[in-house]
Amino acid sequence: MKKALIVGVSGQDGGYLASLLLEKGYEVHGTSRDPARASFITLRALGSAGRVVVHAMTPTDFSSVLSLLRLVHADEIYNLSGQSSVGLSFQQPLETFDSITIATMHLREWPSDIAMSAGNPAKAEAVLGWKATYDLDMIARTLVG
Repeated sequence: MKKALIVGVSGQDGGYLASLLLEKGYEVHGTSRDPARASFITLRALGSAGRVVVHAMTPTDFSSVLSLLRLVHADEIYNLSGQSSVGLSFQQPLETFDSITIATMHLREWPSDIAMSAGNPAKAEAVLGWKATYDLDMIARTLVG
């Protein structure tokens, strides 16, 4: 059985994707920054709420992302967690930037972590078919100045 991780499963698109993957026979895990406060309206409306394993994760916190990726070992990862409100993006541009770019970079760094923890830097490229292309330290230095 394939295992999928949907980052941002509490949103509308995450709920529909979770239902589709469940219909296809996937084991579905999803994340929310605060599952206790999230409504999961779409998952409940589609009858999928009790069939998705929900985890707390903050996509902009690398240790949070890494811990969950190591726990779940998903075959497929879908990142739907970025802030997508046009109005809010103008009110909070830095939060919008972080929620989309930093979270994506954290998810892309995961294969490098797998390779390094296995003691074989080539493993990520050989096993997963790609290697991480982001140097988070360099990006952070560039952004901060």
